[in-house]
Amino acid sequence: MAYAAPPPPRLTPRVTFSSLAEVLSAPFPKAQQILKAQKYPKAGPTFSYKRAAEIAADHLVNGTVVNPTAHRLRPHEMDALAAFVAAGSVLPPNTSASPPPKLRPKWFMQNVEISAYPEITITGQIGANGTGSGALKFYMRKEPLGGNTGPAMAALLYYYQSQVLGLQNAHPAYCVVYDVRVGVPYVATGSYTRLINQVQAACSMIHVIWPTL
Repeated sequence: MAYAAPPPPRLTPRVTFSSLAEVLSAPFPKAQQILKAQKYPKAGPTFSYKRAAEIAADHLVNGTVVNPTAHRLRPHEMDALAAFVAAGSVLPPNTSASPPPKLRPKWFMQNVEISAYPEITITGQIGANGTGSGALKFYMRKEPLGGNTGPAMAALLYYYQSQVLGLQNAHPAYCVVYDVRVGVPYVATGSYTRLINQVQAACSMIHVIWPTL
């Protein structure tokens, strides 16, 4: 039987949003394992929640009924969708959801490309007359976002909206990372600068050790 050759290793640092979240809270040996998996992708289907996240986003944007068993999903995706359905509403109060922009510039921090784009755009009222925007990113892995990881990833999402996309009305309260399996939303409020410094430090470490992995 012939097996597909694995893709070539990534020569420049590139991580997914979820993997970066894991690196933030992992001990160094575990972080190295996570980064090796990013540098040396395997052949065949990847362990991903992409389809499940698309279905959840379609529900928030269009009201489409979610039936975890009605789609051709892998077991881990069905489990995540079942948790999403059980959680009920995940949007901040008095907000609406729409699809994210189709034009998505590449996103770099400390010379590391972050392959992470929100599933939906959030719009809501700020104050008496203002309108704020934000975004929501699903986190569907079984390992919960512990410690400061959830707030740090929400801060990173706000950084993406305000700095990478340049949206002047981006608001921290509307930049949400939703941990689907535990039903916890994290927003980019509080010590934004400290949290971004934490992510930048992690990206600097990734850039330094990438050639040695």
